[in-house]
Amino acid sequence: MAIGILKNHLTTMSDAILDGDFERYLSCVALPLKVTTNSSTFWIETEEMLEEGFDAFSDMMLSLNVNCIARRAITVTGITNRRIFGRYASSCMKDRDEIVPLYTADITLELQEDLSWKTSSIDLQIDNRRWPIMVPRPSETESAYAIA
Repeated sequence: MAIGILKNHLTTMSDAILDGDFERYLSCVALPLKVTTNSSTFWIETEEMLEEGFDAFSDMMLSLNVNCIARRAITVTGITNRRIFGRYASSCMKDRDEIVPLYTADITLELQEDLSWKTSSIDLQIDNRRWPIMVPRPSETESAYAIA
């Protein structure tokens, strides 16, 4: 059940980015959102900050002609009453061509009062240092292809 929730959540977020649908994306995120990369930690505290990041990322994907953000749930690493901890692999593609190389991320989903699941933190295995993250730069220290 938890892996299904994670898969659906990742798909909804990816589709919202490609469709430029901030409201749908916002419905998947709990604020404040903690975003960690290999070199920085960002606290996204307001809808405005989240929308700035969403718009920059969505616009960049559009400019690169990305038509698929493939996020594959790899595993659920933990479950509590109100949280799901998972890991996923992500790549951005145009048709069958990889535009952004595969990278992994750890994600925490939290159950809300309205019984929806929202992302409360993401730990991305990328080397980006600034918010908003435009084009993910996968870490050279981790082989994202070794995600078996």
